[in-house]
Amino acid sequence: MGMQRVELVEDGDVRPVRSAAPHTDQQPDHPATPSRRRRPRRRTWLATTALALAAALALGTQSVLDARERDHAARLAAIDDVILPLPEHPTVRWEMETDGPDGWADGWSYGTQAGDHVVTAVVHDRRYDVRAWTRETRSQVWRASGDLTVDLGGREPHASCRSLPGAGAVACVLENEIGFGAATRDAQVVVLDARRGDVRATWTTRWDGWDVTDDEIVGATATRATGSVTWSVARTDLAGHRTSTATVGPIPLLDAGSTEKDDTAYLGPGPSFAVSGDTVALADEGQAWVVTGGTARRVPDVSYRAWVGATRGGAVEVQPIDASTQSWSPRLVLASGKTLTPAGDPIRMVVDDDSEPDLVLLTTYEGSKVQAIDARTGDVRWTGPAAGWGSVVLDGYLYTWGDAALHAVDLRDGSQVWTQPYPGGDAMLFTDGRELYAQRGAQIYAYDLRTGRPGTTRVLDRVPGAGDDTYVSPWLGLLMTPSDGDGDTSVIG
Repeated sequence: MGMQRVELVEDGDVRPVRSAAPHTDQQPDHPATPSRRRRPRRRTWLATTALALAAALALGTQSVLDARERDHAARLAAIDDVILPLPEHPTVRWEMETDGPDGWADGWSYGTQAGDHVVTAVVHDRRYDVRAWTRETRSQVWRASGDLTVDLGGREPHASCRSLPGAGAVACVLENEIGFGAATRDAQVVVLDARRGDVRATWTTRWDGWDVTDDEIVGATATRATGSVTWSVARTDLAGHRTSTATVGPIPLLDAGSTEKDDTAYLGPGPSFAVSGDTVALADEGQAWVVTGGTARRVPDVSYRAWVGATRGGAVEVQPIDASTQSWSPRLVLASGKTLTPAGDPIRMVVDDDSEPDLVLLTTYEGSKVQAIDARTGDVRWTGPAAGWGSVVLDGYLYTWGDAALHAVDLRDGSQVWTQPYPGGDAMLFTDGRELYAQRGAQIYAYDLRTGRPGTTRVLDRVPGAGDDTYVSPWLGLLMTPSDGDGDTSVIG
C-alpha cells in the first residue's frame, strides 16, 4: 500500500496531498505547490473576514445611529410642546379625564408636560389628586393625592400644574378662582418630583398671580389702600422659602369716574403679570413696571390698561391699550432694563427650544417680515422673510409662515434655508422633531424639517370627534380635541 504525505492545516484538519510530480526541466501547467493548494482556503478566509468587518461596521454604524436617536428623543422630551409623532392615519389614542363640560379648556390649562410624561391635577371636595401618564399609551407612571390644608371658601376649585425642568419637579397650585384677577385668592402649592411623584413640599399662600422659572416659583400680591395699590413680588424656592422680595408702588388708582375707564370697562383695569428669566413684569391701574434684581422700573408711555407677556431672551412685552381707539402699540423691555418701541410684535412660539437665546424675534408691521433684535442692546441683527404667529424654533432654526408659504430660517444670520408653497393660508405650526406640521382646520400638512419636502397630509375629519376643533395643547405637547359633552378630552395620534 502506497504512503500518503499529509499537511497540517488550521483547526487540526488533516488533508491528503498528492505525491509530488517527478522533477523535470519543464514545469507542469498547474504545479501542485503548497501555496497554490492553500489559495482557496485563503480566499474563504478573506471573504469571511470582509463580511465580519462589514457586519461590525454596520453594527457600529447602527449603534451610533441608535445613540443619536436616543439623544434626539431625550432632548425632545425635555422641550415643552413637541408633540408625539403623527402617523399617516391618525386615530384617537386615549381620553384624558378633565373636570367640567369644556374639556378642551380644561385639557389646555389643567396639566403640564414634564419630560415624556403628562401631569394633570384635579380638586375634589377637600382632596387633590395629581397623576402622571406616559404620553404614548396613557400608562399611569405615578399618582399623588392628599388633603387640602387651605380653605377654598366654597368657590369653584381649580388645579393647574407647571413644569420646573431645572429642578426635575412639577408645581401644582390648587386655588379657588381660574385665571389672574384683581381679587387676592388663597392657594395651596404642592411641589412633586417629576419622575417619581414624591411630594417634596406643600404650603399655603395668598396671591393675585403666579408663574415659574426653571427652579423657582414667583408670586405677586396686591395690597390696596385708598387711592393706591402696592405690589409685592416674591420668589420662593421649592420648599416655599422666600429667596427675594421686591415692592412695586404705591401706584395711584384711576379716578372711579374717569371717562377713559367707563369707555373701556370690558378691558379691566385688572392686573397682568408675567415672568421671563430674572425679569418680572407687572401691569395694573394704568401703569406697567418691570422688576429685575429687586429694582422696579416704570415702563413709560403706558396709559390706563396694559397687558404684559414674557418673550425670548429674558425680554418682556408690554402692550399698552389706547382707551379712545382700542388700539395698542407695544413696548419691549429688555433684560438689561432698556425699553424699546419695536417695529412689530414678538412672534408667538408654539415650540421654542431656546436656540440662539439672545435673540428676540418680531414680525414687523410693514411687510410682516421677521426681525431679530439683540435681547440686551436692542440692535437689529437681521431681517428675514415673512412671518406669522404660531411659529416654531428648533435646533437653531425658525419655522414660520407668510406670503402663502412656509419658511425655514437660520437664526444665526437670517438666511432662508428652504421655502415651500402652503395651500392653507394662515397656519398653526407644530412639530414632532422630525416633521413640521401646518394645521388649517381639519387638514394637517407635513414637511421635512431639514429639506421642506412635503410629506403625508393628515385629514382629521376622518377621526371620530376630531376636526376644526382640534388643537395642539401648548403645555401638554399633545394633539387634542374635545369629546362630546362628557367633560373629557381625546388625545389624537
